[in-house]
Amino acid sequence: MNIATLRKKAQGGLLEVEDLLQAAIEKQPGLSEELARLAMAYGWQTQGLQSNGSRVVPLAKWAAVASAYADSGFDGLRTQVKEPQDIPFVLGLAERIKSTDSVAFVLEVSAQYLRGKASGEIAAQIASAFNLLLSFKQAAPVSSAQAAAIQNFLVVVYPSLQAEAKRATCLLALRGVGDQSAIQFVEEAADFKEPWIDTKSVVLRAVRKRVKTYAL
Repeated sequence: MNIATLRKKAQGGLLEVEDLLQAAIEKQPGLSEELARLAMAYGWQTQGLQSNGSRVVPLAKWAAVASAYADSGFDGLRTQVKEPQDIPFVLGLAERIKSTDSVAFVLEVSAQYLRGKASGEIAAQIASAFNLLLSFKQAAPVSSAQAAAIQNFLVVVYPSLQAEAKRATCLLALRGVGDQSAIQFVEEAADFKEPWIDTKSVVLRAVRKRVKTYAL
């Protein structure tokens, strides 16, 4: 996603968040300067909820996150998570980067939550980020120590999640890190209703396979 394409999409009103994040991941030269120019030219907003009650995509906020990463990598993102309301935007980028650095970064954010420095609403978003990073093909590498820390986070926050979709996502994230104790935890969890009815069986199958593989 080069600068010329970004500019053309912005001119046509076709620019999407995914375009900004992809350009950031590619660390396109001059990205932060171009995004600042586009934000000014097209009046991008930093808040999704406007004063008149309408909602817009806060492209200016996404642009700030994209620029921070393009300029300074995860060090840049660390400056962005100082404000709790910005954490969802930062996670939206970090979860797309399947790397050891990204896993370490999201663990840092999870530690903020466990220390009470981020709201409970952030917990499910952190769990979702771990799920996307570690539970699918081309998963990010994770050390045994990181896996244990991630599992601990997921187990700790699970009881606080009210929505069934969020609880399901939290359990699904265990697929990439779960050990034998995770199997017992999932078995003891309450069953889910549709469309999440298969969550426990999916997680148990993946974790049992993981435990068996690491035991070989």
